[in-house]
Amino acid sequence: MTRTISDNTFWTAETHMLETTIRHSPIHAWLASRSPRWSVSCGMPIAVQFKSGDVEHQALESLALCDQSATLKLSIKGPRAAAWLTEQELPVPTDVYAAQRLDQGSLLFRLGPDEFFLQGVLGDELPSQLLPSPDAAAEDVYCLERQDATLLLSGRRAPQVLAQTCGLDFEAQPDGHLVFTRVAGVSVGVFPDHHSGYPTFQLWADPSYALDLWESLVQIVEPLGGTVVGLGCLHPELQ
Repeated sequence: MTRTISDNTFWTAETHMLETTIRHSPIHAWLASRSPRWSVSCGMPIAVQFKSGDVEHQALESLALCDQSATLKLSIKGPRAAAWLTEQELPVPTDVYAAQRLDQGSLLFRLGPDEFFLQGVLGDELPSQLLPSPDAAAEDVYCLERQDATLLLSGRRAPQVLAQTCGLDFEAQPDGHLVFTRVAGVSVGVFPDHHSGYPTFQLWADPSYALDLWESLVQIVEPLGGTVVGLGCLHPELQ
């Protein structure tokens, strides 16, 4: 589970460096066992690369699994949540479970009449006006940072992985909408999307169950010819 480090130091000896961090991915130990190249983003150590860049980029198109838990996430709820978001000059999704893309790739989901879920972009802090504040609470708007594990399943064979782990037919789901279901026995939110012509699926899960979910997906992805990739192939600025 994500936790605070008492001495604010993370790096182990094999990395030959020290960085100040405040968060861990819930699957950090698993990632470390594969000896990736590391960096830090949004206060969390991130696995940048496991294999050569060309191999990982090709895997994204065919079948890849990636940990994106470092992205900052926010729950926004309350009787005036929708009106307050509009006042912050953000486009508010109208339909429940609909997604709205914001600047630089952030995503805003509507989870109910008075509840929203915002995911930022790796390397960027959440907009200051959306961080938890007494002023927002005084207006019946409550902003809480979320600690969900965030996984990305990518590539043309990604639907085969979901077909083995989930009873939902994602091809029958509307585009641009979040879906709540169970994958490998774990309750998750899934956002089907596309990137450069191939399908992608973002999965959000409670950090307590993230490792079980991750290991189950790896056991299916690798026999299908896929691989675990680092965030560097999605964010070249990390390379």
